[in-house]
Amino acid sequence: MPLRSNLAPRPRFFSCSMCHEFVELETPYVDEMGLPVHKECYLQKVSLKKSIRPPPEVSEASFTFLDSENARSIASSCPVCGSQLEHRRFTFFHEGRSWEIPFAICLDCETSDYPN
Repeated sequence: MPLRSNLAPRPRFFSCSMCHEFVELETPYVDEMGLPVHKECYLQKVSLKKSIRPPPEVSEASFTFLDSENARSIASSCPVCGSQLEHRRFTFFHEGRSWEIPFAICLDCETSDYPN
């Protein structure tokens, strides 16, 4: 019987339950089964689970809203403080369609041209 089998100190590293690379014993991250895991491996697993879900249904009212907002003009000055507004365009995509929605932001008083 080899002397090393029972008397050798236990390793301070365990293998990650996802990538099977070594993980320090002091690592505070564990998976759903209580096994040690790298933080990056667990985050990747969780993000993959989220991306597998089917996209939510989009109603016809959403398309109507995006079409109307796409054609809307935006103000050049803030209605609250009168400062010049910063303008941004946000692009939304769905099933081969896209909408560029204008958006104005006042950097002085932190308001936008959309109602809250």
